[in-house]
Amino acid sequence: MKASNLINLQPQRKPESIAFLEKRIVHPGFKSALQNINMIHATRGFVPRGMMFVGETGVGKTTILEYYRELYCTENGLDIKPVRGKYPVLLIRLQADSGKRSFLFNLCVELGITPNLRETVNDLERRAITLLKNRGVELVLLDEFHHLASRNGKKNLESLGDLLKNLMDLTKIPFVLAGTLTALTVLENHPELQRRFAASTRLFNLSLDDMESSEKFQRVLGACQKNCGIPCIKLNTDEMLERFLLASRGRIGVITAIIETAINMSDSSKGITMEDLKFAFEFCRADPLNPKCNPFEASSQIVKRELGRAK
Repeated sequence: MKASNLINLQPQRKPESIAFLEKRIVHPGFKSALQNINMIHATRGFVPRGMMFVGETGVGKTTILEYYRELYCTENGLDIKPVRGKYPVLLIRLQADSGKRSFLFNLCVELGITPNLRETVNDLERRAITLLKNRGVELVLLDEFHHLASRNGKKNLESLGDLLKNLMDLTKIPFVLAGTLTALTVLENHPELQRRFAASTRLFNLSLDDMESSEKFQRVLGACQKNCGIPCIKLNTDEMLERFLLASRGRIGVITAIIETAINMSDSSKGITMEDLKFAFEFCRADPLNPKCNPFEASSQIVKRELGRAK
C-alpha cells in the first residue's frame, strides 16, 4: 500500500483553519475581566493590590491576559516584550513543575538576565526585585499559577505567600494570579496576603442554566460560525447548544478546538457538516470515557439525557 494512501505526506493546516485560530472568540465575561485587571493595574506605585483570576482550564483566562497586555502596550506605544528598557506588563506562564526557585529564575530570564545556577532562592528574590524596579514593570500577570500553588503542601503555601507579599511590598507592583480554583489555596491561612488580594474574578463555564446563560452561549457559537470562513451547518440552534455543551462542558477552548479541527478535515467546497464535527470531537476529546456518547452522533434525546435535561 502506498504511503500516500495512509497519510498526508505534506501535513499542514488549511488557510481557513489558521484564519479561524487568528480570530478571538471571547468569553461573555471578557470585558468585565479586562476592566478588573485594569483597576488592579491602577494601584501600582502606592499600596499595590492583587487579583485572583480563576476558572477551569480552557474557559479563556490566557486569552484575556494576553489581550490586556497587547491592548495596553499597543495603545500606549510600548513594546509588548522589549529586549531592554521599560517592560510595562510582564506575563509569565508557569510550568507544571514550577517551584519558587524556577519561578524566580524564569522571571529574571524574562527580564533579560540569566542568573547563575548556583544562586539561592534568596539571591534570586533580591535579583528579581531589582530587575522589576529597573525595567519599570507596572503589572505582573502570572498564568497557570495553580501549578505553583499546588506544590508541597501547607508549608510551601505559607512560604509562597510570603514571597508574593515581599515582591509586591518592595516593588510596589500589583500582581494578577490566574489559574484554576486550586490557585486560591495560596490565600488560605495568610491574612496579610488576603488583604492584598481582596479582589477576585472568576470566569464561569458556558451553560444553559437560564435564558441569559443560553443567550451568551448562543452568541459565542454565532461568533464561531462567523469566523469559520467556509460554509457551515448552523451552530447556534438550541439543539447544537446542547451538543456543544456536552462536548465541551462549556469551555470555550474546547469548543474552538473542535470547530478548528472540523474546518481542517472538512471539504471546503461543501463546508462543515455534522459528520465533520463528529470526527473532530473524537480527535479532540481528552477523556475517552466521558461523555459516554459522541454528542455530534447521538440523537438529541440521548444528548439531553446525558446533560440531565431529558423530560
